[in-house]
Amino acid sequence: FDNIKSEQKQTSLRWSISPTDDLDVITTLYQTNFKRNWYKLNSLNGDNLSQVIETPGLSQDCMKGTAACELKVRANNRKYYTQGLESVGYFRFGSDNVQHEIMAGIRLHQDEITRFQWEDIYTQATNGTITGITPGIPGDAGNRFQETKALALFVQDTIETGAWTITPGVRYETLDQTSEDPKGTLQSAGGTKDRDGKNSFNVSAYGVGAAYQFSEQWTGFGGLHTGYSTPSPRGTRAGLDPESSIAFEIGTRHSNVQQAFAAESTIFYTAFEDLIVTDNVGGTGTGDDENFGEVDTFGIEFALQYDAGLANNWGINNPSYLSATYTNAEQKNDSTSTDAESIFSFGKAGNAVPYIPKFTLSLGSGVETKKWGAFISGNYVSETYTSANNVDNQVNGAGEPDARYGKTDSYFTTDISVFYRINETVKLFGGVQNLFDEEYIVSRQPHGARGGLPQFVYAGVEMDL
Repeated sequence: FDNIKSEQKQTSLRWSISPTDDLDVITTLYQTNFKRNWYKLNSLNGDNLSQVIETPGLSQDCMKGTAACELKVRANNRKYYTQGLESVGYFRFGSDNVQHEIMAGIRLHQDEITRFQWEDIYTQATNGTITGITPGIPGDAGNRFQETKALALFVQDTIETGAWTITPGVRYETLDQTSEDPKGTLQSAGGTKDRDGKNSFNVSAYGVGAAYQFSEQWTGFGGLHTGYSTPSPRGTRAGLDPESSIAFEIGTRHSNVQQAFAAESTIFYTAFEDLIVTDNVGGTGTGDDENFGEVDTFGIEFALQYDAGLANNWGINNPSYLSATYTNAEQKNDSTSTDAESIFSFGKAGNAVPYIPKFTLSLGSGVETKKWGAFISGNYVSETYTSANNVDNQVNGAGEPDARYGKTDSYFTTDISVFYRINETVKLFGGVQNLFDEEYIVSRQPHGARGGLPQFVYAGVEMDL
């Protein structure tokens, strides 16, 4: 019965005007409507799917079609709507020694989501035959409305003086949020709480970036920026604070005159406060957000690019690249949550943040002419923990078996691609992703281990009229 149906309508109108050579104004009006109904198995005989996967028995036999049971199939019905108006101006001025380009803008934005779900119950006989259906009541498995209205103001100045380029900027945003649950109240351990709520936030971010050109080949750069992320409209009902962050980076970049070789290295550090996480890992639990606390992330990135064909005048291009990243994302406090439905529950200070790999590596090479090209690339991702309590086995913080906890696999996949231009208008292309059909676990949410993309072959025709 599993299927998903979706529909999207999108409209965008843009107007540009340049009253003078030093002034440009771009105004954009946008609107998007998207709706979908993801109709999928949600539980069997009252057990959610992660329990079914972890604990053999009647529910697993039901999934195999060898036992009588009830299958609850949920219509995860949603509607999303966004609209807004943004106007951005670019103003250039200066002297022989200092040049400015000021970008300033305003954005009015509204978005909303409507959840209207139901759950149908299918009766299955011992031989796997579906013998009956009890239709669900629309809205009975979820009936919510959320809306955000926002006004954002931002300004940035790109200053060029000598070998320096300095870019300070600031952004201010005010948001009004509404969350409604037509059923009125939510039952909780402490009694009932209001399911409707309104809240407002005023948040700001600022920062400065700088680059210094030592020579035609060498450039140094760095930056210090703050950031924010506000709770969802439902999160505001729980009194959550906006998430905030401060990020620092410094690095250097090199490229030769021929543009055949380029290299870049960057050191980065980001500190989060009041990190917002979702108290839900698999379609059960409250699904409410929570402020987890503090997280520090630091690391280093390297990137190399080299075209041997361009460097040696071979007459064909031979682009190659190598990039690597090391990231250490660490929890700075113990989690206050003991809800096994949250992957951030039972976390301890010093533990790794879930789903952030310590090492990633990408490399590739190819040959290319105006007529044809062939490329090969590889990608490596190290294993990650799938929960803040950093367990190796499929056991949650309460000590119960749970297929959603544990680790993902480290993996290395290889892709190849080719293209051939029949003429200036028509190009044929194709390739294979995961060439050697590597099998690996990429996630354990929402209902246990999920495999990565299997071997995938594709081909197509591209026309540029």
